[in-house]
Amino acid sequence: MSLRYGYWLPMFGGWLRNVDDEQMEASWRYVRNLAVRSERIGFDITLPQRRAVIMKAGTDPSKVKVISDALAKVAASPEYKAYLKEQYATDDSYFAAADAAKIMEEDLAQMKRYAAETAAKK
Repeated sequence: MSLRYGYWLPMFGGWLRNVDDEQMEASWRYVRNLAVRSERIGFDITLPQRRAVIMKAGTDPSKVKVISDALAKVAASPEYKAYLKEQYATDDSYFAAADAAKIMEEDLAQMKRYAAETAAKK
């Protein structure tokens, strides 16, 4: 597994919140140019996306499994992989129902850690 880097790209004209005008252009031309330069030096452009089966609590587990299994087949198809590429998403963005809750709990825990770290720095 290779180490992959990514970056967040603000589309509102700047990175800094404590600078009134950092003179960063807020245009699609600027975004495109930055993305092209970033790809040239080795950054991947991806959008973090999660796809999972989320159903109403109490749904019959056998029904959840049928739908989850069907969506897993779709997620493995060449057409879906092409769609993901068009959306700048990664091949691993789909999570079966059995894995979804754990992944969402891990994401939430990470967000809480970031929030706590940010609050501690203020």
